[in-house]
Amino acid sequence: MGYANLIYRFLRLGPLGLGLIAVAILVGGYFLQVEMNKSAAKDAVALAEGPPDTVDIADFDKSRDMSDIREVMVQAQPVLDFAYRLTIERKGTDDHVFMVPLVAADGHSETDILGIAYFTSPNEDFDNITPDLLMRGMSGFGTVGPVITYNGKLRSMGSWDDLTEEAFFDEGLVMPSNPIVVWPFMEAREVALAPPAAGDLTVFGLLSKLAGAIGLLALGKLVFRKDAPVQPEPTMMEPARVQMPTLQADLHHDVAAQPASNVPLWKQRSGLGDDGAADNDAQFAQSFEPTYAPEPAPVQPTFEEPVLETPRRKFGVRKVLIGLIGGLFAIGLVSTIGDLIASSSPAQEVVAIPTAEERVAAAVADVIVPDAPSDRHWTDIDVTPVIEWVTAKALLAIAGDTDAIMTLGMIVLGVFVLVFGAWWYLVLRRRFSPRVTGRFDSMGIN
Repeated sequence: MGYANLIYRFLRLGPLGLGLIAVAILVGGYFLQVEMNKSAAKDAVALAEGPPDTVDIADFDKSRDMSDIREVMVQAQPVLDFAYRLTIERKGTDDHVFMVPLVAADGHSETDILGIAYFTSPNEDFDNITPDLLMRGMSGFGTVGPVITYNGKLRSMGSWDDLTEEAFFDEGLVMPSNPIVVWPFMEAREVALAPPAAGDLTVFGLLSKLAGAIGLLALGKLVFRKDAPVQPEPTMMEPARVQMPTLQADLHHDVAAQPASNVPLWKQRSGLGDDGAADNDAQFAQSFEPTYAPEPAPVQPTFEEPVLETPRRKFGVRKVLIGLIGGLFAIGLVSTIGDLIASSSPAQEVVAIPTAEERVAAAVADVIVPDAPSDRHWTDIDVTPVIEWVTAKALLAIAGDTDAIMTLGMIVLGVFVLVFGAWWYLVLRRRFSPRVTGRFDSMGIN
């Protein structure tokens, strides 16, 4: 399943699914950040205590020579003739390491390998693997090569074991049964174990922004969701009861009451009877013909036409929510992109000296806007700095400061553009959305 299909399925999720994913990302980011904070605290303690004692790789004892953060100081000779560039191809970014076999510091054979050093590289060119990096910590020369003290962390080969075995097989080497695998620090120890700076983007900060964007998407789907029109059950009026036609003729006539004919039967059949008798016979036969009442017109059931669409209000809560969600989503997206750009670019410290007008405006704003109480709960959001900043900028703009006028003007213009764009979106959405009706002869769409 490709990434495009996964993204499509993700965007097709409903508000409940997106909300659960956002909560899971937020909770996972919180616990991951807690673990990273614990690791950073241990690194800070190790940095303050200093590195462990240096030991020859041939005499290395894991329980004795490894610190709590798995830091080691191993002295060995690298066999640079057998060094390999290893790459694991992945769907996203490939992984690259520079593998160097290690022998004892006083070893005499290149094949008596006791350990392996892995140097990570961000790209396939291995530009960061320089001779200075490979020779860092050198204290002399041995029979095989330089004697180097490797300062790093003791870890396993992980996913590099198969490629390492292939490299050993190509060179005719024997893989040690229990090699000592060292991942040297790519920078100085003080830099590698230093805690993250206060302004750096943390894992929880990045994942919380991602969870917030997904949460806003879920809220947007919840607000923009258009419920399918419910077709009401047609209420049939009970048809009027119709009295069925009844036979109006009475078949139980009194035959004796009718005048009897004296004409013989054969004359009656041959039509030779007298006219009066014939008339009497006709009247007698007509008296037995049944008569029916006229058949009434069929009564058809009538239906009440349902009303499916109510007139829309020009201004409602849904539109306000749409505007708020759109604004929050835009602010979150811009802040996330800004943080990513700021974290990827080298920061330069610039000391700004405020002018006299700026100091006066800041002092006035500090007097007008009281500071937030120091004993507030951690969940209370302190908006005092924002209000003070806006007040100071407003005072500077009134005084004629060009930068303050441009800053406030851009903010007002941005809000106006956001509201105007949301209004046009709602107008176009209403204009092009089909209207559904309940008439049975309209196929559902006007």
